[in-house]
Parts: sequence; C-alpha cells; structure tokens
Amino acid sequence: MRSMYLLPLLLLSSLNCYKAENRMRSESLADVLPDSVLNALHHKKIIFGHQSVGENLIDGIKMVYSENSSIKKPLFISIEQETNFDSTGFYHFHAGKNRDPILKIEHFKETLLKGDFENFDIAFLKLCYVDLNIGNEAQINKIFETYQNAVKEITSKYPGLKLIHCTVPLRTRSNYSKGKLASIKRLISGVTGKHINDADNRVKEIYNTKIRETFKNDPIFDIAEYESTTPDGKRIRFKNNQVEAFALDNYYTDDGGHLNTAGQKYLSTKLLILLTSLK
Repeated sequence: MRSMYLLPLLLLSSLNCYKAENRMRSESLADVLPDSVLNALHHKKIIFGHQSVGENLIDGIKMVYSENSSIKKPLFISIEQETNFDSTGFYHFHAGKNRDPILKIEHFKETLLKGDFENFDIAFLKLCYVDLNIGNEAQINKIFETYQNAVKEITSKYPGLKLIHCTVPLRTRSNYSKGKLASIKRLISGVTGKHINDADNRVKEIYNTKIRETFKNDPIFDIAEYESTTPDGKRIRFKNNQVEAFALDNYYTDDGGHLNTAGQKYLSTKLLILLTSLK
C-alpha cells in the first residue's frame, strides 16, 4: 500500500527535475540580448497583424524588457485604439478572425493600403495554428497566392517598408491537458498519446515550405522552426503521408498551441534579434 503513495511522489519529483533541466536548456536557447539590441527597437516603427499567439509574442517582448530594468520599454500601441502614428513604437492590431486565413491576409493588406504607413520601417502578419489544418488542405495554394498578391500590393505602395514573412505556428503532436496528473501521464507515456495533430502539422509544413522557398531572400521569422526545436536543440519531427513535418515542443506550451512563459521568452528573443537587425 505504501508504494502506491510513494509512486506519485517519485514521479512528481522526477517531473520537477525534468522541468528544471529543460528550463535551463530553454534559457540557453533564448539569446541574452545586449543593450544595443534592446535600444534599437526604440528607433523603429513596426506594424504587426496577429491574433492570440501574437499576443504571446508581445507579452514575451515585454518580459524581456522587464528583465532589463535599465532599458526603457518601447511603446506598444494598438491601432484599433490609436490613430496617431507619429511616435516610434510597436503598433499592432487583430487581423481578421481565426480559422479564416484569407480574411486575415486581406484585412492585413487593406489596413496597410488604406492607412498611412509611409514612415514605418517593418510590417508583418502572423497566421495562427488554427488557420491551416487538414480541413483546408485543398486551399493551400489559394491561401498562399492571396498572401503573395498582398505582398506585391503592399510593397508597391511602400517600397521602403521591410516585410517580414512568418511561418505558421504549430501544434503539439497529441492532445494536451493540464494539471499534475496529466503531466505524470505524459511523463510515463513519453508525451506521445495519439498523434491526432500530425495531419494538421503536415498541412502547416506544406505552407511553411512555400514561405521559406518563395521568400528565401527576404527576412523570415520562422516560428515553426523555433517552436519545434527542443530545449536541448533537437527537432520534433515525424512523417505523415510521406511528408516530413514538425510539431510544437510540449515545453513551450500549456495547452498544445499557445505559448507559455518559456515559449514566449524564447520566441520573442528570436523576434527581437530579427526586428533590430533590419536596416
């Protein structure tokens, strides 16, 4: 009987050690940003279209700045609430709605074309992990063509504006439930379960490959690559229908799709490096 009570305690202890080790590895992946990089964001005007994972990235950037108290935080401005674009800062808005990638792309395009973003330095749109799944696999070419056309129209109006192209965020391979009991089960099972998200992630990889190949000479924020890189530098990869694809590492999420604190910090440092490196 005693062993029945000891087993959960031993598993929780192992789980805590596992989390602590992965936390250290995750922090080693998140670059330590020098003051020169953090200060560089203050001189840029950025427009960002997104939904919830975009909020995760913004929270991550704020987190990075809060850990550097000597550096003044840049302004984060919602253009849904502000129409004065005179200040430098990180302007953002909710593009379209989830599960409708074409609407998101069109909304992003129309926002830039109808607004006055002549003096902005950088613009980018991030689709969500719910936007590209097995249900709209047949639309991949149409979605990508819509994005390509949007890029052409935006760059035609703003030739000096630097566009960043984002890969689509991923899901974990299996369903993800919260709580200590779920964590123990995942530890015992090797975090596998039924890989119900593999087909969805395969569809995302087909689209992401188009982004990487078509815009290889432009700046790309490869969210999918970062999300599928484990804290020890390996990739979460698999094959589905003969296509090699990737999945979000469980360490960066608490619900299988959105970024937790570790994921926010890790990806936001990568984004900051990209944003501040563009001239």
